[in-house]
Amino acid sequence: MNMKWIVAVIAIVALGAVGYLVFSGSDDSTDTNESTQSTQESTNDAAERSTLNQLFARGENLECTYSYTDDSGNSNNGTAYFSGERMYGEFTVAQSEGQTLQSSVLKVDGYQYVWDKSTNQGYKLDLSTIDVDADATVENNDQGPDQDEEFDFNCRSWNVDESKFEVPGDVTFIDNSQIIQNVQENVQNAAEACASLEGQARVACEQAVGAQ
Repeated sequence: MNMKWIVAVIAIVALGAVGYLVFSGSDDSTDTNESTQSTQESTNDAAERSTLNQLFARGENLECTYSYTDDSGNSNNGTAYFSGERMYGEFTVAQSEGQTLQSSVLKVDGYQYVWDKSTNQGYKLDLSTIDVDADATVENNDQGPDQDEEFDFNCRSWNVDESKFEVPGDVTFIDNSQIIQNVQENVQNAAEACASLEGQARVACEQAVGAQ
């Protein structure tokens, strides 16, 4: 099945460039330390092709940024913070027509929260309700990034700020968990119905429901 779950608007947060620590010194050992440190920081900040879900799965303490402009002139930037089984991200898309959309995503304690920063409204989802094997998902084009889309990320380790992983108290969340379950059940039922058909009828049925 190939219904796709995008809880989202891929987005932009303008970040300043990551500074490098530069130490001054006159002796050879100091110069060597400077060179080593600079090399390590360059490695930490080197771009890598990845997705938000892949970075999340690593379970490392990372701060990752990306910036991308598509063929339509829409500029997308984002910053995501990872620590263990937690993620917080701020994303913005600046559309070529001049509209700017901002969203935030938080994964913590088995739930995912996605909200619009301009309205303080959003959605939450019990991640245990998602049937990953079935790839049955709900498409929502109003908020949040596609967490399986690849970008060139610049990542570095960070000193974890626990406040990043707190559920905001001033945002109203709608629980989408039941909606996800209903969609997955409907897709599964439709796929089973298709399996009872034969020949071209079965092919047409499976194409209609996205089953394979």
